[in-house]
Amino acid sequence: MTTQDKKPEVLTAAFFDASAKTAKIKQYGITADMSQEAQDELVEDLSTAKALEFGGVVADYRNGQDWYISSLIEFAGMEPEERLQHSYNRKFAEQANEAELVDALGAMM
Repeated sequence: MTTQDKKPEVLTAAFFDASAKTAKIKQYGITADMSQEAQDELVEDLSTAKALEFGGVVADYRNGQDWYISSLIEFAGMEPEERLQHSYNRKFAEQANEAELVDALGAMM
C-alpha cells in the first residue's frame, strides 16, 4: 500500500501513535538490543509506579508492563517507515469499515 492509497485520517492517527511510542522509547532509554536485566529492571520500576498510583501489589502489574516494554523494544528496532506502517496497520483495523477491512484482507491473499 502506497502513501497515496492510505486513508489520511488513519495516517494521521498512526503518526500520533508512532510519535508517542518513539517518545516513550526515548524517555525510558529503550534500545532494540536492550539486555534482559535492563528490561526486567524497567518492568519492575514501571510495575512499582503503577502499584503506587492505582493500588494493588507490584506483581499485579508485571505481566502488563512486561508486554508493554517488549512491544517498545520491538518498535525501537524499526526504521521510521516501518514504525509508521506498523502503526497504520493497527489504526486502520480500528477505523476502517467492514468493506474496507474485507478489501484489505483480500489484498493479502
